[in-house]
Amino acid sequence: MKKVKSDIFYICFIAFMLVLFVISMYEAILKRPVHLEAINASYLKNAKVVVDFEGKDLMQTYDNLMAELEEHPENGYAHLFVATLWYAVGEYDEASTSVDKALRYLLPAEHEFRASAYLMKSGIALSQDDKEAAIGYLENALKETPDDEALQQRLDDLIE
Repeated sequence: MKKVKSDIFYICFIAFMLVLFVISMYEAILKRPVHLEAINASYLKNAKVVVDFEGKDLMQTYDNLMAELEEHPENGYAHLFVATLWYAVGEYDEASTSVDKALRYLLPAEHEFRASAYLMKSGIALSQDDKEAAIGYLENALKETPDDEALQQRLDDLIE
């Protein structure tokens, strides 16, 4: 009988700790956008300045983006632009990793950028012959920008 009480105690303790963890993570997720929103405008400005392609080669642009990310690792725009560079040279694993980071730091209200990130994830999935994942990413992109007819057409083409 003592063993059963002990097991119940540990199960309840673990469940309680799990609930505390979930509550703390939920609170952190709710607070994160507020923190990012305060610095988001400067992040976009920084990323756009760095990505200004005129007079720069891709390697210089990449180096500038990496310097920006070293200083501001939460710059979702810079992560998205890095992903674009990786995607352009066919390094899809690197691109996917950068897109995931971009989606982590882009605010939920930044629908156009988030849709672009999902569109890139869809292209990466297609390059790996994963049509189902590509469809899922396009559906996520359409949730961000439901009126985008080009995205809808691309999704329709994949489903057919």
